[in-house]
Order: sequence, then structure tokens, then C-alpha cells
Amino acid sequence: MKKTMTIDERLERIAERHEALAQSLEPFQHDTGEKIRALATIAEQNEARAAKLMEAIASQQTRMTRIEATSYRSFEADKP
Repeated sequence: MKKTMTIDERLERIAERHEALAQSLEPFQHDTGEKIRALATIAEQNEARAAKLMEAIASQQTRMTRIEATSYRSFEADKP
């Protein structure tokens, strides 16, 4: 005949499993925290790089607009 567990025995077993699971996850939690910090640092660096690229693109667009305007004026001036 199979013995049924009392509520106290079930709670104790659940508590033991919970503790074992918590202990097995500790190394992953520490490692994950370090990885998240590293990713945050990389994201900040990429954000700075992206801002510089956007500035360079805006500068080139302004330059191209000036060149196009100058070329257009020269072309119009050369018309008879």
C-alpha cells in the first residue's frame, strides 16, 4: 500500500526542491548580470558611434545640397 504524504511533508519537499533550484541557478544569475552589464556598455558605445555617423551623414547631405545649388546656378548662368 502506498503511503500518502501529509501537507507538512509536501511543503517540506517543495521547500527542499525550491532551495535546490535556487542554488543551481545562482551561478547563472551572476553570469547573466555580468553579461547584461557588458551588453549595456556595448550598447552605449554603439549609440555614440551611431550619433557620429548621423552627424557625418547630415554634414554630407548639407555639402551635397550646396554643391547641387552651386552647379544649378552655374548651369543657369551659362544659358544664353
